[in-house]
Amino acid sequence: TIDAVDRIFVAANCGGQVQVMASDDAGASFTTPVDTGLTTTSLMYVLGGNDGEVFLAALQGSTLMFVKSIDAGLTWSTPATVTTGVGAGWISMAVSGNTAYLVFNGLRLFRSTQRGDDPWVQSPVSQPAVFGGVGAVGDRVMVISDTPSFHLRVSTDAGVSFGAETNPPGTLFYSTWDHIGSTFYGSGSQGSAYKVDTVTGVSTEYTGFGNADSTRRQISVDKVSEALFLGSQLGGNVLVEYL
Repeated sequence: TIDAVDRIFVAANCGGQVQVMASDDAGASFTTPVDTGLTTTSLMYVLGGNDGEVFLAALQGSTLMFVKSIDAGLTWSTPATVTTGVGAGWISMAVSGNTAYLVFNGLRLFRSTQRGDDPWVQSPVSQPAVFGGVGAVGDRVMVISDTPSFHLRVSTDAGVSFGAETNPPGTLFYSTWDHIGSTFYGSGSQGSAYKVDTVTGVSTEYTGFGNADSTRRQISVDKVSEALFLGSQLGGNVLVEYL
C-alpha cells in the first residue's frame, strides 16, 4: 500500500506474526521489518493514510483486530479489538477525514470517527457478497462486492445509512479493491482488473495480471498518477505488477 507521499508499505504474515516494511525510494530498498504486535494472524489488510500513517486490520481466530502507525511503521499502537465472531474470508478498509471504515466477510461494516483511535461502531449495510471492498471520500462511503457480478451501495452521510443497490457491469472472482475519490479499482483471481466509476456506473476492464487467490493478493492505486499496483504471492515469490 502507498501513503500520501508515495511511501510504500509491505505487510508480511510470518507464521501469524505481522511485520511491516517501508520504502521511500519507490521500492528500491526497504526498512528492516517491524513487529506490529499482531499475532496468530490468518488474514490481514494494510492501508496507507497521511504522510507516515499506515493502518492495519487483522483476523486472529474469529476476532478482528486493528493497529496503526503514524511514524512510517517504526512504532505501532496497542492492538485493539474491532469486533468478534468474524469468519474467514476478506477485509477491506478506507479512511476519509477523521473517519476510518472497515468492511469484511459477511459484509459487516464498522466505522471509527477518530481514525481508529476510538471504539468501532457497526453501520447497517446489506448486499450480496462473496468478496468486496469499501471506499470513502468526504461523507460519501461506497461498498462494492462480487458474486462474481458487481453489487454497489453508497452512503452520503458517512456510513450512517445507505441508498439502494446498483449493479455496474463486470465480474470478478474473489476480488480485492482500492479507490481514488468515487472510483473503485478491483482485481480478481482470474487475472483481470476493473475500474468502476460509482457516480456514472461505467466499468473498464484490464487483463493480463497474475492469477493469485485473494489472501495472497492486494491492489493499490497511486493517488497522484492513478497508476495501479497489484502485489501477489505466486509459488513462494512476491510479484508486483503495475498499469
